[in-house]
Amino acid sequence: MIGIMLIGLGFSSCGQNSASDKNAADGSVTEQTTQVPGTLTETPEFTILVPEGWEASDFGGGAFQTYNKSGSYMVEVRKAGVNMTEKDVESTLQALVTQYKGTPIKTVDMKGMKYFTSTYEANGRHQTMYNGLKGGAKISISLVGPDHETDPTIQGVLSSIVVK
Repeated sequence: MIGIMLIGLGFSSCGQNSASDKNAADGSVTEQTTQVPGTLTETPEFTILVPEGWEASDFGGGAFQTYNKSGSYMVEVRKAGVNMTEKDVESTLQALVTQYKGTPIKTVDMKGMKYFTSTYEANGRHQTMYNGLKGGAKISISLVGPDHETDPTIQGVLSSIVVK
């Protein structure tokens, strides 16, 4: 079910800085203060915001992307695997860190779920990956874009994600 929802007072374009604190000193991710208008989209696995003017692709099987029309910013969320452990989830991220010379893995809490996260450059694109575990399945959230860590639209999409 797709519900249309205006989230906020104004649209912040990609590339602007946000006043909110996305990465607190304790490693937790705090709520996004910049509100982003768009459509709150429901899949069997997730709820995610598709910002106004952005495209979305539901690949089925637990994979969903939303991206701006130029393709310079993207958020992808995936649910995959069975009987996975926390160690499995961390080791798959470690493989990316090793391959792309990513930042050291940190642990963060988002909406009551523990995620392992790292930032790296892959295929010429600045990215951050969050890997978590729910019900034996790996939950992966990828943020892509030149300044995705501070971009209010990307951060608004990230803060909207609810894993079912």
